[in-house]
Amino acid sequence: MKLITEIKSLNLDKYNCDGLIFSYEKFHTISNKTFTLSEIENIVRYCKKNNLVSILKIDKIFSEFEIKDLFSFLDQIINLDIDYYLFSDMSVLTYMKRKKLENRLIYCAKTLNCSYFDSLYYQKLGIKVMLSNELTLEDIKEITELNNIVLDGYGYSTIFYSKRKLLSLFAEHISLEEELKNRKLYIREKTRNEKYPIYENANGTFIFTSYKYVFYKELEIVKNLFMFKIESLFIEEEDLFKIIDIYKRAINGNISEEDYSELVAIDNNIGHSFLYEKPMILKRDKHEEN
Repeated sequence: MKLITEIKSLNLDKYNCDGLIFSYEKFHTISNKTFTLSEIENIVRYCKKNNLVSILKIDKIFSEFEIKDLFSFLDQIINLDIDYYLFSDMSVLTYMKRKKLENRLIYCAKTLNCSYFDSLYYQKLGIKVMLSNELTLEDIKEITELNNIVLDGYGYSTIFYSKRKLLSLFAEHISLEEELKNRKLYIREKTRNEKYPIYENANGTFIFTSYKYVFYKELEIVKNLFMFKIESLFIEEEDLFKIIDIYKRAINGNISEEDYSELVAIDNNIGHSFLYEKPMILKRDKHEEN
């Protein structure tokens, strides 16, 4: 099991991970920081020198007008020999199939990847899958028996994404002169107490869970996991380094109450999503069918 996270700066030697995720200034959805082509070359060089996995994030949903630019960029970047590409748009798969590099892909379609058989299908194609973290522990345990699963195991989870600039439209609607984009704001429904982070950038609007998802003590039952990802979005870099160290120890077999307490101390706004929930739709017991 490899520990990966998206970097927030070029302080690469401080990231005690097995792999580094990075984004180009185009072609991503939302990132802490984006990098130029020349910076990406240096990141990949650093990864190769230090035996780390390099992962380029190109997870945007592309319009037909963007495909040409995407393919031109991939033509450039492919020569860097990047280990993996995080993607969600099938145009990336189309390109990689032409290059016979499907085995370098990680399909990260957020909440869509929640089926054993879907994951098995991608496994047969040689593609890794980032699993939805809206699953029960029982489901995760079953699906991670496959050897192509990446788990997004700590941090905020995306629950909504629209290409529309919803905050800007809202500001226009109420004649608000204040700029709302590129800021972490919160939204709350009238009938709920939870506040959900909302963020607008050039790619659209994103809403996240009201808490950081934590999958820690459960690591001991998913030892076949291919990669474990820490979502670094909205986390201060110094806190991120501490979180990485905690998970590094856990992945190496040292899961402890002391480290879990430290994890909670960094941010106690945490939750377990549906890990210990029963599915909404249950198979009927045999005695109910009779």
